[in-house]
Amino acid sequence: PKVYTQKELAEFVFKAIGDEPMTVSTPKSVALVGAAVAGLIPAPWMTPDLVRLESIDTIMENEPTTSLSFAELGLKARPMEELAARYLFMYKKKSPFAD
Repeated sequence: PKVYTQKELAEFVFKAIGDEPMTVSTPKSVALVGAAVAGLIPAPWMTPDLVRLESIDTIMENEPTTSLSFAELGLKARPMEELAARYLFMYKKKSPFAD
């Protein structure tokens, strides 16, 4: 399967659901400050730990691990484009006037 950036995944999802992309590229230092402020409210949508996590590549094939691979589990990895539309359909706007 293809390797995606967070931005590419967000753009794919927004396109699949027929919505305008609402992404902003932000330097990590700025994101950490914003996340620290957001962390002061109840149920924050962003925290400093999440910023740190999102700034690390998480590609399993590059990681030394004792976990079983898809092949070892008898699973076949398929391209996201094949299946994602089915799962994202429920989030698709029903009307261009819906928000």
